[in-house]
Amino acid sequence: MTATSDEADPRVMRSRARVLDAVASLLVEKGVRGVTVDAVMARSGVARATVYRHWPTRQALVLAGLRHLLPPPVPQTAVDGTLSQRLTSVLGGLARQMEVEPWAHAIPALLDAARREPEIATVAARFVADRQAPVRAVLREAVADGSLPRLDVETALAQLLGPLVYRRLLTSEPLDEELCAHIVEDFLRGQSPQVTRPFR
Repeated sequence: MTATSDEADPRVMRSRARVLDAVASLLVEKGVRGVTVDAVMARSGVARATVYRHWPTRQALVLAGLRHLLPPPVPQTAVDGTLSQRLTSVLGGLARQMEVEPWAHAIPALLDAARREPEIATVAARFVADRQAPVRAVLREAVADGSLPRLDVETALAQLLGPLVYRRLLTSEPLDEELCAHIVEDFLRGQSPQVTRPFR
């Protein structure tokens, strides 16, 4: 049976789905160290030979489980308006994505895996960069058109996104539009000429 016919076979697709669900749940419950072929077999009911046929190494299995667990980025529509409005809009879009339940499970599992395995760290970096992209674009445009002074974009991202991550992972408070507006207001106040220092 070829790879193409495998992909079209409903039985193969069901087996793959069971394995990916098992890996994802193990990542959430036990972190990357909890993902072993034996544990995946026990939870999914799929035979060892079938698991190895699709994922020849444990690392490939972990990576596949992470990709299955992580919600994809949601494209954001460009918004016209003031810098405050544009930042609040893109921050709000990210906040809405973070309110989706898989985020709460995905982030700790991803960070745990990234600390232990370099290839997974690459996946983690891509995951973060994809979701930072709309905010990064607004910041760079604002610097280019003079709406913001020259700044370290990475530091600015941390100032804008840090409160969202903190609230999502460590509290039960909502990530709402009001929070995003406050974050942006505080950030822009810190960039005002009275307190801004030359960037070196």
